[in-house]
Amino acid sequence: MAALHLGPPSTGFTVNQAATVLGPGAWWLFPSRRLDGVSPLAILSPASGRSMLAGKAVNDNALISRQGGIKYVIGPDGSLQTVPANTLAYDYSNGVREMLFEGAATPGIRNSTGAGATQSGAVLPTYWGTYNGGGLTRYVTPAITEKGFPCLDIRMAGVLTESSWTLYFERTTAAGIAAVQGDTVTESLFLALVGGSFAGLEVRLELYERDSAGAGIIGSRSADIKGDVSGSPRRFSHTYTMVRQDCAYAHPRLVFLSSIGTAIDFTIRVALPQWEKAAVASSPVPTSGTLVTRPTDLAPLWAGAADATAWAWRGNVPSPVASVGLLDATGGAYIESGTTDPTLLRMVGAVTQIGDTGVVPGPVGIVIGWGPSGRRLQNAGKAVRADSTLVTFDRTAMRIGRAAGFSTGHIVRLRELVAWRLSERPSVDGVQSQAKVWSA
Repeated sequence: MAALHLGPPSTGFTVNQAATVLGPGAWWLFPSRRLDGVSPLAILSPASGRSMLAGKAVNDNALISRQGGIKYVIGPDGSLQTVPANTLAYDYSNGVREMLFEGAATPGIRNSTGAGATQSGAVLPTYWGTYNGGGLTRYVTPAITEKGFPCLDIRMAGVLTESSWTLYFERTTAAGIAAVQGDTVTESLFLALVGGSFAGLEVRLELYERDSAGAGIIGSRSADIKGDVSGSPRRFSHTYTMVRQDCAYAHPRLVFLSSIGTAIDFTIRVALPQWEKAAVASSPVPTSGTLVTRPTDLAPLWAGAADATAWAWRGNVPSPVASVGLLDATGGAYIESGTTDPTLLRMVGAVTQIGDTGVVPGPVGIVIGWGPSGRRLQNAGKAVRADSTLVTFDRTAMRIGRAAGFSTGHIVRLRELVAWRLSERPSVDGVQSQAKVWSA
């Protein structure tokens, strides 16, 4: 599977603060914001940096809150930024300002910050190690900070007497990362080339299966990423599902492949390697010797959200996770992923569901609404769905995600949430006009 490359974004909002209100007054009255001629009750728009509630421009935290722990996000300049607990998290990993919510995670690399590395003796960080690469001399420069990232530089120079040099992040199997057949795992790290070149080399992320005795079984490598590695830390990831019945561990590694006799000289800057049992990389969880758990996020909406009878949800859901809510209420989900097919996003609000397939992972633009005639839904680019089922689920409290928080592996990148109060379910033309993945 090809490595995922997330480059530094180029937009310019301030991160970790309430959204700045931008644009002319009463922008929410524009025709493009109306559903069947009705202006919105509320707009939460992290991507545009402006939000509204009941006809007044407001900060985002008037509409939604995040209840969760410290989070680390990518700022508008590509830097690593710290979001305090119980504070809205804005992330620019996709080059657009997105509000980030995600489930609990305990990534399996005990030392992602490079603790224990020393320049004298070229000692690698605690628990890190190397394999092969005979004929090379190693140099280590520890404790480098670039754009907020805790980094270290590793230089390898010489003539290869083996066909590869491998850097791995958990040196012993006994303290390795438990994984069994069928587990889907993702390795990620921030990488830069700060000296020399990768001439004559392939650079790949690797997840390697080992049995209970520590013997190597089989591995999976990403596509060659050397052409995407720049002079500043950029995140790469590789996802793999364990295939062998005798698999007991999965070791995340970075491998440099060539042929015997190749002369090499490169210096890489490495930051925040991470391994997790999930289909995509979640936000970084720095560690310095012991595992750290990032708690789940809870995302309750404002108290009057129950007044809305139509919603547009725009953003990105990078991984399909079964039966998780994008819009949830006291009585149950209103927009959720399917149970047997988590790529499906469906409208609920009652015992039966209506929905579509092939929406997740990726950008989402879904509109739902209800009234005395029943329900209507459209996912962007899909056919309009409708039925005569009446919405019955209680909406005393509404939220993004579930009441207990986001599931493990569930990540939501919200760009815009719009609510309308209608007397009837929206028309076909109405949902078609609003079912788009992004509205500036």
